[in-house]
Amino acid sequence: MVQDLFVSIIDDLGKLINIPLKVDKNNACVIKYPNGLSIQIEYDATSARILFAAELGELPPGRFREDLFREALKANGLPAPRIGIFAYSKKIDNLVLYDKMQLENTSAQHVAEFLQPFFQKAELWKTCIARNEIPSFTSNELSFGASTSKGGMFGLH
Repeated sequence: MVQDLFVSIIDDLGKLINIPLKVDKNNACVIKYPNGLSIQIEYDATSARILFAAELGELPPGRFREDLFREALKANGLPAPRIGIFAYSKKIDNLVLYDKMQLENTSAQHVAEFLQPFFQKAELWKTCIARNEIPSFTSNELSFGASTSKGGMFGLH
């Protein structure tokens, strides 16, 4: 059963990152990091996908919110590979970073490799929001998933 596969992936992920993880009755689990950031991982049966979400902070109305949304939209418009998509939750008045991946052919190792840059991006934006700073997508987004080689095209010198 597909649900069992998700539970197995989460159990294996917990072993990989040395944090005991359990799926709750809503087919979700939350990884709580020491810095206060939490990432929810959930199974969506309607699309057979794993969903990832992190709340980044409350946004007061005004210029800061407008500027932050502008940068988030720029980051959302970058070409693949792009880690996470920004959305605004009116219900909780928070900027949210979310993403999804197909459950089929996914392993705990694949999820762990995805979580590292997802966490880094969420942490950067959460920190900036807490400080009332505007993160620039050019200073962080372009480095996620990209090679840091200083070589020429395709890493050739």
